[in-house]
Amino acid sequence: MGTKTLESCEELNAGYADVQLTQLETAQALYEARMRKYYALESLQQLEQKRRAFAEMERKWNHEDMKQHVLRVAAVRLGYSANDGRDGKPVFTIDAQNERVFHLLCLYFTSDPDFETFTDKNGKHYSLDKGIFLMGNVGRGKTDMMRVFAGNQRQSFVVTSTRE
Repeated sequence: MGTKTLESCEELNAGYADVQLTQLETAQALYEARMRKYYALESLQQLEQKRRAFAEMERKWNHEDMKQHVLRVAAVRLGYSANDGRDGKPVFTIDAQNERVFHLLCLYFTSDPDFETFTDKNGKHYSLDKGIFLMGNVGRGKTDMMRVFAGNQRQSFVVTSTRE
């Protein structure tokens, strides 16, 4: 269906020249026309947002991109503060003890080859072809950290409790 020009609209209206609309009918017709246009524009905006999201998923992330993504997700999904605690919520922080683990997870979830240059306590190099096993005492933030990585588009995973 093509776009109507002013001339074609005038031709259509010419057949209805003797029909008079009340002020309410005119207002309702304008309202309906505006709503149709609004929904059409909204649909275009949604398509554009989806296009941008797909383009972002296709873009190669580095570990810094992943770090920023994880910190945003922590604020939104886990209820942490999005503005440095000014809203009274706790701030998601990566302490010095977890900085190395966080950095390694960012490298792993972006498939960064630098991940394989790091070694474990036994001197063995990590591999991007293997899974991850996090362990530590209760209440140290392992689950929260993995929950924020769960939203990444690069690699999906399942968090499993070893207690079960």
